[in-house]
Amino acid sequence: MYSPGSRPLMIYPSETPELLTLKDVSFSRNDRPILNGISFGVRAGELVIITGRSGSGKTSLLKLAAGLLQPNRGRLQTVASSPDTDSSNALPRVGFVRQEPANQLIAGTVEEEVSFALSLANLPPEDIKSRVDSALQRTGLQDVRQQSPHTLSGGMMQRLAIACALATSPRLWLFDEPTAYLDPPSRVVIQRMAMDVRRAGAVLFVASDPYEWSIGDRLLVLHEGRLVADGHPDEVMSSKVLELTGLSRHQKTHVWPTLFKVEDLPKDMSVDNEHLPESLKPWLDTVPSAESGDLPLLQARGLVASRAALMSASREVLHGINLEIGNGECVALIGPAGAGKTSLLEVLAELSPLDSGEIIKHSVDQPDAEDHCGVSLAFQFPERQFFSETVLEEVAYGVRNSGISNPEANDRALEALFKTGLSLEYTGRSPFELSGGEARRVALAVALALHPRLLMLDEPTAGLDSVDADRIGEIIAVEVEAGRSVIVSGHDLDRFARWCPRWIL
Repeated sequence: MYSPGSRPLMIYPSETPELLTLKDVSFSRNDRPILNGISFGVRAGELVIITGRSGSGKTSLLKLAAGLLQPNRGRLQTVASSPDTDSSNALPRVGFVRQEPANQLIAGTVEEEVSFALSLANLPPEDIKSRVDSALQRTGLQDVRQQSPHTLSGGMMQRLAIACALATSPRLWLFDEPTAYLDPPSRVVIQRMAMDVRRAGAVLFVASDPYEWSIGDRLLVLHEGRLVADGHPDEVMSSKVLELTGLSRHQKTHVWPTLFKVEDLPKDMSVDNEHLPESLKPWLDTVPSAESGDLPLLQARGLVASRAALMSASREVLHGINLEIGNGECVALIGPAGAGKTSLLEVLAELSPLDSGEIIKHSVDQPDAEDHCGVSLAFQFPERQFFSETVLEEVAYGVRNSGISNPEANDRALEALFKTGLSLEYTGRSPFELSGGEARRVALAVALALHPRLLMLDEPTAGLDSVDADRIGEIIAVEVEAGRSVIVSGHDLDRFARWCPRWIL
């Protein structure tokens, strides 16, 4: 294991209590080792970052710390299991913000969601109200408190999950990729919040984004279920451990700060990009001009769509959208959380209804005919689309359902899995037992196996390590080279700047 040097960020006195202690902890699922011999502690006041390749055991480690899983071997003790824990306080001592926020939201409104755990603790009504108001204010959700949680965007759902934990004032915080679905300004807010809450406890924070590693006091690196580094972030990042484990400190281009003030940009930018910030122009210098006679693959005219809200009126989420997608084009769909990106993709995929407007999809073989062009969408939260017993069945199902024979469907499924970096080992595994990054790659394989003319990817890099995230770009390049079109949506603006010559804001 990499040994930290002599310059820690913070020095904790020996009497500072450990709120989480692991001694030789191992965990297996279905006889498959997930974690092996993990030992470390987290003291009060510490913010500890955990990183590693997809499938290295990061989420399983947090679930063990939360008491949702039990180790097969070793000793694990948290503030919740400590014998000196105040039994008169019925509030949770551990706050767990999961990788998939929608899976932990159950109430009818945002306000009820935040107050749920407080109500179970039989707190006085005035205390509940104060805690709820404070949590909503700190996460920027005070204006949507009466909305259904499931009408929120992915980023807003993540903030709601954080608000639920925040209201209970836990001693130990467990964050599983909490910024994966957030726009850049919101990421900064959550990072600062993590640094703030550790003052009243401790934070264990899983992060795949290298630019989040430096916010912690320590950086832990997992590799194939083993802890291979534990030290000051600067020292771990300057060592060879990242290279040896297949990670890298990806150098981003810092596009996103130029787009903080979206309202400053005009709605209709000219072809010569004269209105763009100077720092963005070099990225778009090579954009090819559209041929005036080319018929686009897809045209959307005047799209208006509303989303029904439980216990409240429907609200309009798309307002008169007009766009065209050309053949062999890669387009980035960007905007802040709640802007309607996912709603637009669902409408284009005909998974959500329109209030008004029309979508025209032109066949490549019959350019004058209106036809389905073969649209495939990889969802923002991949676990929502899974239903098969094995990964191979999941990926092959859509192909088989389109009339392709079983042998060919399986061949196309295997080809798609290999494209996403998933080996034969994964074909027999349950899609519900995958890590977040692995599940995202399976969802992409489901879409690729259909050989669509238009491939739409919602938050394709969220929660992925730099190697797997860059592989998405390679897959997109192959699709575009073959004449197929791709729309990517999300907040990874630095990668989108390299992948997509055209952005829709």
